[in-house]
Amino acid sequence: MPFAIVIVIIIVNFLMQKIFSELAKFEKYNYASSELASRITKIFIASFINTGIIIFVVNFKFTEGTKYPNIFEGIFNGKYKDFNHDWFKRVGTVVAMTMFINMFSMPITILF
Repeated sequence: MPFAIVIVIIIVNFLMQKIFSELAKFEKYNYASSELASRITKIFIASFINTGIIIFVVNFKFTEGTKYPNIFEGIFNGKYKDFNHDWFKRVGTVVAMTMFINMFSMPITILF
């Protein structure tokens, strides 16, 4: 299952790169450097959210030990309330595998 999650994350990040590249062209900047800066900023923010924030929020337990009502009942009710050995073994592995595969997938896609 972790490998499937990694593949989905990589595919979504790749699709976001293609979409944001086309959107940056659509914005009709006067300079190529402005278009590149816009594209890179959007891709970074979207990839950061997809790779880091979503994985963190989905696996974080919001309900335990709070005096406030849980607005996320049923969703975003993960298994881990803190970073511990089990979190790094399960969730950290997915993040590390994603980064490792991204390290090689981007140059390979550029070659093809």
